[in-house]
Amino acid sequence: MSPNVPGHRILEVIREVPGRRIVLRTELDGVQCSTRVILDARLDARHAPLVAELVLRGRGSLAGMPEAVGLVLEGYRVAARLPRDSRWWTHALAAGVTPDHHAYVSTRWMEGTPLHEVSGPLHDDVRVPVLMGVAFILHELHSRQLVYGDLKAENLILSADGLPALIDLDTVREVPAENLPAVTRDLTRSWAAPEQHQHHSYLASDIWAFAGLVESLSPGGAPPGWRELLRACRHPDPLRRPQTRMVYEVISGERTGELLDWEGRPTPASAGTERTERVGETPPGAEAPAVVRTERVADVGSPSVTSVVAEQVREEGPSRPQLPSCAGVVVGLFLVPLMLCVGGGLWLDQRYVDEANTAAEAALSGLRAYKTRPELNRDTRQRKALRDNAQAAWEIRTTARAGAVYALALVWEQGWQDSGRTWNDAAYLEAKAHLDRISGSNEPEALLAAATLAGASCRLRRTEATAVGDCSRSLDTLDRFFELLPDREDTRWLGVEGAWTEVLVLTDEAYAAGDARLPEAATILKRGLDRCELTEGWLSWAPVNGPEMLQDCLVLAGLAPDFKRYFAWSRLLLATDQVGGQPNADTLRHLYSAAGTGCDSVKVTRGKRGDYFYKGADWCLAVGHAARGARAEAMVLIERAADPSRPWTQLQAGLDAEESL
Repeated sequence: MSPNVPGHRILEVIREVPGRRIVLRTELDGVQCSTRVILDARLDARHAPLVAELVLRGRGSLAGMPEAVGLVLEGYRVAARLPRDSRWWTHALAAGVTPDHHAYVSTRWMEGTPLHEVSGPLHDDVRVPVLMGVAFILHELHSRQLVYGDLKAENLILSADGLPALIDLDTVREVPAENLPAVTRDLTRSWAAPEQHQHHSYLASDIWAFAGLVESLSPGGAPPGWRELLRACRHPDPLRRPQTRMVYEVISGERTGELLDWEGRPTPASAGTERTERVGETPPGAEAPAVVRTERVADVGSPSVTSVVAEQVREEGPSRPQLPSCAGVVVGLFLVPLMLCVGGGLWLDQRYVDEANTAAEAALSGLRAYKTRPELNRDTRQRKALRDNAQAAWEIRTTARAGAVYALALVWEQGWQDSGRTWNDAAYLEAKAHLDRISGSNEPEALLAAATLAGASCRLRRTEATAVGDCSRSLDTLDRFFELLPDREDTRWLGVEGAWTEVLVLTDEAYAAGDARLPEAATILKRGLDRCELTEGWLSWAPVNGPEMLQDCLVLAGLAPDFKRYFAWSRLLLATDQVGGQPNADTLRHLYSAAGTGCDSVKVTRGKRGDYFYKGADWCLAVGHAARGARAEAMVLIERAADPSRPWTQLQAGLDAEESL
């Protein structure tokens, strides 16, 4: 039974993979479409606008989406930035959620013949323009730092004018740079480059697949002028493959000289001339499944024009790369083959180390964006996506950098550095287990993660015996963190995160020491105030959590009491935490609620004309008025001081010093 797709008239079922997806030919407002319905998971109806935003405009967050749905939608989200008037690829016309709660994507129907259904060898007058067209498509994508990721004959339509067009964009991904990979999970095994089997797609991964396309369209052998190109395209190191522009120029006949790789070097003269063995080929003599016309067909047993269709492989998770086996090499001549094998293994291992560290840095950049860009930070669903990216880096190779970034992502996913966060035992145990695996790490991110986790346990589980010592462990680890944190502008956002964790722990400790009338309360307060002052110059690098740290610094200054710092930090908070050029009620409330014990009940409300009204104890109101610059209102309360337990004289002195500035 065909699904009900809003606004579409179903013309035919093109292909169905039970439980995963169904591809339909539909009509939408008089336009024929290929409509893919994702059956892997159900979505709530309220997700429909988000799916449309993702697919049609490339906006919104995939965080919180089921993985199977998110993998498909991510490609269309990236592809939404491609020119919509191009004839080289289809584009999405509609997207949303069906009444049966499945996401769907509709793309314009491309008239023509799927390239894999073309019978017989192509003559040069057809083959060359087709391959030139594919090379041009790749050049257009790569110039935008987009990797297609699943180039194969089944994803190309040959139109009546003999030019190709892409019909499936759900594997499109953006790479951070032309020589860096995107972490991916989908692949078609028989066309994928070696690095894609380790879930990394470079722009150059498309070049490997392009070589397979050339071979599939040249059953009698590629023209002599292309053979060096194909050898270079099949180099196991993606960065040693030729640049896309070079590929296009060779196919079009514009280039006959040397080829340059992705780092500007001449490509190796020999990169392995034999066609590689393909994974998952249909065994000789085996009966193949029937082929149907499809918008996105599955994996081909062998990339040839007449090949049949098998289901595309979607691997559930990255596998840990292993060193190549040398057992078959140590035969006959022992030493040289063994050295070659070990050397190749070490090269490959170093390659994975480099890829893991590169992916870890990309994941850390994502964490930094989330922590420093307010528009991203508002969407807490981003936390899971950031954690997944860091985990993918760790699973490539368990390097120190990947382990540290993954630890930080695990902890920050819970938001435990936020003073109002609730406890989660399962998440704590998961993060703790990972930190135990990388114990002894001196990476600043690992130290910050350990300090944040211990600090959260200290604050949120204070009454539990298992949390005894977590406060001191957090503070000791933070000492080490600040000692090892490089003093650079690009690390100051991390410094603010560490300082905020320290201030939160010290505030909690100060309250406990004060309640117990312990003499070390003053020492605790001094450490916290000094940390706030040391970090003050870094706040511009932390527009998200900087103001929140300032709010907690005010609490320490109010407990001290230290009115010089209280008033200085109030001015800074008012200047940095504004909406529409005016402080909001929540910001103002902190100026009053941080004035000392018993002030957290102060009410700040805004009237219809924009005026603020304050309600609370005289002491709290006096400090708050003084902090926001309302000296006259503060003096009225100071002159009628009625609570002898409050340091009114110090407040008066602080107010006088403030006026003299």
